[in-house]
Amino acid sequence: MADFKKILINPKESVLSVLGNNYAQTFLATGSIGKGFAILSDKRVYFKGKCLYKTGKKYHSSNEERIVDLTDVTGSGFEHIVQNSALVWGIIVLILTLALVFWFNTLPISNIDTMRNWVLGIGLFFFAILLISYFANKRNLFKIDYAGGSIAFDLRFISKSEAETFNKALRNAKDNIKQ
Repeated sequence: MADFKKILINPKESVLSVLGNNYAQTFLATGSIGKGFAILSDKRVYFKGKCLYKTGKKYHSSNEERIVDLTDVTGSGFEHIVQNSALVWGIIVLILTLALVFWFNTLPISNIDTMRNWVLGIGLFFFAILLISYFANKRNLFKIDYAGGSIAFDLRFISKSEAETFNKALRNAKDNIKQ
């Protein structure tokens, strides 16, 4: 196991848990920061690497190095993000496509089948793209709130069980802070 104490400010701190263990070990071995990881000690939470931060209702990617005292941690938990706009636009495109196809059926024009098939094909293509975008952009995040902001980790790169273990350790560490 890697020596995570090298990252800590105070050598007397104890490492309680690591979120993104593989990324943290890679950082210790190579010195390069890739995906984000967090180290929880009995006094602080250390963040390094690619993480997400929230402004308004949207998350943005950032490469961060941040240290937060445990006393400043205000909450933690899991968040599920769904981009509903892609689904809404997909349904609108599908309805408009079907309306055009039915309208074409009422026109007394020869060779209307070709035009109708083109409209149907293009409409279904865009509907499929928007539907794929909707499902591809769903995200599960583990988020830690602290005085002054929050930081999140994408659970596509870190297992949910590892995040749950880290969350429990964080909550226990908060309970054990000597006031």
